Amino acid sequence: MHVLDLSTGGTVYAFEADRPRIVASNNKLFTSSAALVRLGPGYLLETALLARGSVADGVLDGDLAVVGGGDPHLQAPHRRRLAGTVACLRAGPCGRRGSGA
Repeated sequence: MHVLDLSTGGTVYAFEADRPRIVASNNKLFTSSAALVRLGPGYLLETALLARGSVADGVLDGDLAVVGGGDPHLQAPHRRRLAGTVACLRAGPCGRRGSGA
């Protein structure tokens, strides 16, 4: 990687600058930079659980959906915890099963 200051042409950062890179990895730099400029460093991507229906005695009578927002931090341990939460919401307390999808 070789980062240049466009106004001076000087090297800002270099790490194995002569080593060939896979183009897709380089393209991620442009996408990440654009997102940082556009959204700012404090922007958070979210994953939402949405329910349609009614809840009675802790049991959903309706549909439950997981809507991903592109969160790169949603790694395997988080997905397992999310799946457990969804399973719990779908089953209801004490294994009482809700209805819907």
